[in-house]
Amino acid sequence: MRPKDTIEHRLRKAEIFIEKGQYRNAVKIYEKTIEMCPENAGAWNNFGIALEGAGRYEDAVGAYEHALAINPSLAWFWSNKGNALDELGRYEESIKAFDKAIEIDPSFKEAWSNKSVVLGKLERYEDAIKCSDRALEIDPDFAGAWYNRGLALQGLADAAFARAKELGLEAVDSGIHLTNRSKK
Repeated sequence: MRPKDTIEHRLRKAEIFIEKGQYRNAVKIYEKTIEMCPENAGAWNNFGIALEGAGRYEDAVGAYEHALAINPSLAWFWSNKGNALDELGRYEESIKAFDKAIEIDPSFKEAWSNKSVVLGKLERYEDAIKCSDRALEIDPDFAGAWYNRGLALQGLADAAFARAKELGLEAVDSGIHLTNRSKK
């Protein structure tokens, strides 16, 4: 290898491509680099990120699984796997990956917030709100968790309005006031 062609140089070059959104270029570098050092968990994880960016979610899951086989104790690897599984619509598996990330690092606000998104997709809005709230306990200024909490609250409200409509109530502008009037 030439001095400028070290593993570290290749990995940094791939990271720069990811930062620029040039995922296909990063994928090519990671493919060659991983052949040279197949036991580099970080390279496998970042390969997964590049694959996700290129829209290759199934391949990304495989890359994250390689990273986790080498080092299963990094919460970020589990969270990244959860994100890729979410993109594939494999929501229950995604939740399990986020749960593993949270088990490793209970203060991992991104995992809590990302789990909230998946729970919302499953229409488990109360659970989604709890996950967003946990992320906000960790970081009250975490904008992503506030947004995801809002999505869950919106989903809960939409479900409530849909149920009211199923029960025969059409939309009203000012709300409904109920009274308990007893006949004497």
